[in-house]
Amino acid sequence: MSKTILSPNGESKVITVRRTESIDIPNIFKLIDQNTEKYFGKLNVFNFIEKAVFSICLVDEDDEIYGHATFFDFPNIDGVDPASWEDWLSAASESSYTPLNTLFIGLFASKKEYMRGCMREILHTMFIAVPDVHYCFLVLPENVSLDNSFVNIFRNIAQLQQSVGDKYFSIFLSERYMFEPMLHIRNARVEDTDELTPLFDSLNNTLQAVYGDYYLAELIESQNDEMQCIVAEVNDYAVGLMSINSNVDVEFLNNSYDLEVFRSLEQKKTGFPNLTQKIAFSTGSAMFQKSEEFAFLPVPNNSLSSLGPESDMAISTESSTEMVKQLRSCSAEDVDLHTDGRTSSDFKSDQKTNAFYIQLFAINEKYQTRAEDFLMKAFELFPDFDMCIISIPHLVPEFPLLRLFVRATPRKGCFPPQELYVFHKSGLIKDIKVRKACTSDFENIWFLTKNIRQQEKLLDDLQQFNDYRRDKDGTDIMAYVATVADRLIGVALLRNEEDIEYLRSHYNIEDYIFFNHHKQSEHAHLYHFIMNPAFKYLSKFFMREILRQSYKNCLYYPLFPLYASRNFIGSHSIITALSDMIPVRYRRQIVYPPNLGINAPSDQVLKEVPAFALTHMNRKLALEPKMTINARIVVVGASTVGLSFLETLIFCPHLNFNNITLVSPHGLPAESKPDPHLQNMMASNFYYSPDHLARTSLRSWVSVVKSKMTKIVREKKHLITSNGHTIPYDHLFLCCGLQYTSVVWDVKNPFAKQDRSFFVINNLVDAAEAIKWVVLHVLCAPVWSPENLWKHSPVPGSDKTGNIIIYGDTLDAYCFLQTMLELGLSGKSIHLMIPTTEKVAPEVNDYIEEMIFSELVNQNVQIHFNCDFVKWSTIEDSSSRYAYFHDRRKSFKIEYVVFFCYHTKKIDYSAFKAINDACLIVDHRIVINNDFHTVDPNIWAAGTFTKYQRVLYSDNWVHSKFSSKEIGCTLANKILKIFNPVMHENETKNLEEDAELVMAYTEPRISSALLPGGFHYLNVSKPAVINEFYDSTVQTGYVLKTGKPTDPCGYFEVFLNRYKQVETIICLRKEPFAASNFVELYGVHESILNNMLQRYEEGLIRISSDLISAYAPTYKFYLPTKLFFMEPYCLPIYHDRFKDIRQEIRQVILDEKAMCNINAELREMLQDSDGVAEMFPKADLSDLIDRYMQTNAPRRLVEHHVLAYLYYNYYHLPMFAKPGCI
Repeated sequence: MSKTILSPNGESKVITVRRTESIDIPNIFKLIDQNTEKYFGKLNVFNFIEKAVFSICLVDEDDEIYGHATFFDFPNIDGVDPASWEDWLSAASESSYTPLNTLFIGLFASKKEYMRGCMREILHTMFIAVPDVHYCFLVLPENVSLDNSFVNIFRNIAQLQQSVGDKYFSIFLSERYMFEPMLHIRNARVEDTDELTPLFDSLNNTLQAVYGDYYLAELIESQNDEMQCIVAEVNDYAVGLMSINSNVDVEFLNNSYDLEVFRSLEQKKTGFPNLTQKIAFSTGSAMFQKSEEFAFLPVPNNSLSSLGPESDMAISTESSTEMVKQLRSCSAEDVDLHTDGRTSSDFKSDQKTNAFYIQLFAINEKYQTRAEDFLMKAFELFPDFDMCIISIPHLVPEFPLLRLFVRATPRKGCFPPQELYVFHKSGLIKDIKVRKACTSDFENIWFLTKNIRQQEKLLDDLQQFNDYRRDKDGTDIMAYVATVADRLIGVALLRNEEDIEYLRSHYNIEDYIFFNHHKQSEHAHLYHFIMNPAFKYLSKFFMREILRQSYKNCLYYPLFPLYASRNFIGSHSIITALSDMIPVRYRRQIVYPPNLGINAPSDQVLKEVPAFALTHMNRKLALEPKMTINARIVVVGASTVGLSFLETLIFCPHLNFNNITLVSPHGLPAESKPDPHLQNMMASNFYYSPDHLARTSLRSWVSVVKSKMTKIVREKKHLITSNGHTIPYDHLFLCCGLQYTSVVWDVKNPFAKQDRSFFVINNLVDAAEAIKWVVLHVLCAPVWSPENLWKHSPVPGSDKTGNIIIYGDTLDAYCFLQTMLELGLSGKSIHLMIPTTEKVAPEVNDYIEEMIFSELVNQNVQIHFNCDFVKWSTIEDSSSRYAYFHDRRKSFKIEYVVFFCYHTKKIDYSAFKAINDACLIVDHRIVINNDFHTVDPNIWAAGTFTKYQRVLYSDNWVHSKFSSKEIGCTLANKILKIFNPVMHENETKNLEEDAELVMAYTEPRISSALLPGGFHYLNVSKPAVINEFYDSTVQTGYVLKTGKPTDPCGYFEVFLNRYKQVETIICLRKEPFAASNFVELYGVHESILNNMLQRYEEGLIRISSDLISAYAPTYKFYLPTKLFFMEPYCLPIYHDRFKDIRQEIRQVILDEKAMCNINAELREMLQDSDGVAEMFPKADLSDLIDRYMQTNAPRRLVEHHVLAYLYYNYYHLPMFAKPGCI
């Protein structure tokens, strides 16, 4: 929102307030003058911004900075302990200054003429952004007087001496009421409607259309003991209204939501002794006393945690809700409760209701951050109730009032059409204190954590802290508790982060911190964090206090996969503040050659650690809110596109998606312990390996329904699955992909179960079932044990099996065939049937295919070319089965014991039927526009089973020819623009003529597989509509080949396009190789690869005369692949940030402003030199300048950025010497 600031001479400037970023630091330095240093001393601005809890800038329309301020939660002065400043400041005043309601200005700088306006606007913004803060202090040295511009903004309250030292400081205070006062709340009157009706009409005209023009007056007039209306008043003007009602149907709500954590909204005995005490409710500058019974809520057990239950129907940990009247009006189809096995009569209440609900609420946008002021008055009107509930539609973003509320979890299988939020009046108590745990807290902590699965480990760690303050290995332990009115509401336990180098090198924590500005001792590892649900909104404050009192800056919490060792999982408990943490992306690692010796990275970087996902919190994120998105997002299909889409949404740091559901027959992939042999049974696109999925932990953020989609009901916006689940959606994303299908399809009964000896393998679960069947029924092994199967192969009797048919010409078929051979099956019993359909494995070129067939012949595998399946038959009273085929000359049959089908991929029939019955357009594949929309604006689709609408004339631009991960990311960015206003504002508007252009994709397509003969295969190729790799009439370039697959270095092939950039990589060798490294060669210019072509032309690389090609121009020569691409010079290219430095250098070179500055400096230098003008004519001088620009100036810029890149990533690249080392 734009604001206006004034200078003393009356000049005005329109400015915008935003968070400070690191890129602003050079401009902030320009604002610092002698007065700034006099106020705050010599400053490290970068360090201040990095460790401040709140930093903001005032910028104009050209993004020029007019003012800046950083805020700390402690006085940033020498001699005052940041962990215990409250006692020091208490001498200044009798007022209650606490870490919750107090911030300190650490730095303020602005343009001198706008100093007063900037300070007022910065303080105003801070008080709005941080509603709990009521006091802001400015601490100045004793001999420094306050600038006249700050008169009437700050007042001097005291002079205090350092805790350690003899210096005195002047304490200046600014209070909330001067900028953003608390609202005056009173009972509503009919005359308020004149002021409130325009407010409601501006927000929504539905009420007026349904209830008439005088609905507010009628509502206010109808107040009684059960329904009350209150208004917020500013300067005798009503700016907001809240209507509350105590007539709550508790039984109905409990049948829709799991409200046990809120004692089912009933007045039950709490388990605490009845304590009637005076509790101070902080209201900023005003305080009052109220007698209340202080009752706390139990912490939910692990089934309510953010990791979600492990079941076929794992609904989101913080899911949807409902307003009472709207819930009662829902039909059975809208709310499906059958999964839980409960009906509306299951819950019977014999207790008095303990909650009222907000039935109508609106407030002026200017005052919405003070909406919580209504709650105090609401509980005064209903003193017998402890809880307040409110319901909102899923598509309504969370507003500031909901900051204090806790989302209710719907019961398993129940999808209410709205979100239910619950608030306990204990949350109004602001007397929260955080301190170190002590022995006397043990009993209260036990009671708080009694439902936590890892309670025993938590209590053991707490006992260790109380006894020794450190682990047996010497690692420091820190334990803190949070109390309100002397009652314990939270506990946290952390240790020093000893593996910070590993975290830095393996996770992108530097997306959120500048690592070099944090000492190793300032990083902490969070093991336990439990908070009472009534005070969940104070979780971030609790973490901020932990960081302050422990002198830390960063917290880290790992999420382990389900199959991880209990030694890792058991040492951590599920934290109740996971939604407040920031998930951190995993970094792809370089595979280093073994001969680096002392030049290799440290053991901390290279050590093997079980895979885990990482979450993070730091000081500057503690006051940065996350926008909660309650929209119901349903993703159908766990394909690469679907996983990439989910990953992009989850790792958006400032958004919190509460209702993401994945519908997939087998759930998320790699949920069980990965088996390398099973992984090799299918080709991979190299994106979502089990290790990568474990480091993403999608299950922590996504609800999973293990089922198939069978019907889409567009009118009611829900889909129905094969096991009867009804799943509502606001946005439905179809990412099913294409599946291998049966060669025989029964039109009358398409869902008929195939013969048990017939397998269609589309995923690793199908592959595992197929292997199990082969072992038990073909090899007749007595016991099925996947752990020992591969250790003892070949299995006895493997040479006496019947015929095994593998039908298809795909990489998956070749991978499965290799697995059969690894089991010890005789090649004579295996028949590979290659149909006459067009080649469906374009990533396998003729040379690779010839090698595959040659290896199969050596293994005695029966290969049948151009054979199409006709039918199969069985003989009565016999177990014999026959498959009939037809080639170009004859028909024949083969008796078989098992049939594996890898026929051409198509749309799964159940998905096709659901899509077609929903009247979505299907033209061989589901039709989408260039924004992934189907004909229904709420249904999106992406992936291999889609095609663009014909009006785009892009029939060849199908998604199957591009990177699936890039497509998923693009789809996610489309939806993020809907929910993320920042992205929407920053998006550059496309020209009208570009609006209908099809999206262009640049990432390569990747295929990897373990082929027959044990050959490891990798193919990285350019995304293309038509593969022109071998069409010499269209494409010119350079093909570089070396070796043979059986050579120690294997077969390696690189194709360079006409611009000498790597466009295709093919590698095939017996031994495993660093495939993740070679993928990064894509798009790299050959000059960066040690000038490969130049070395050839100079005769430094020996040519292979037996590999001369007819391509022109084409060079084929033996490259020492194993050494050439694994030498130290190549390792920075494999680094995950190499693409960033390439882009950075490109931007520097293309930066006309920077180059013009160098040009001008050069001209000035030459013209100032004596005799230069006479020595060179004007034309020659210009030519000299141009030649200089082409050599020295850009070279210096590039060298500067490359050296900075190597220096900053030195922990990964220690084999390069730093400047000055030699």
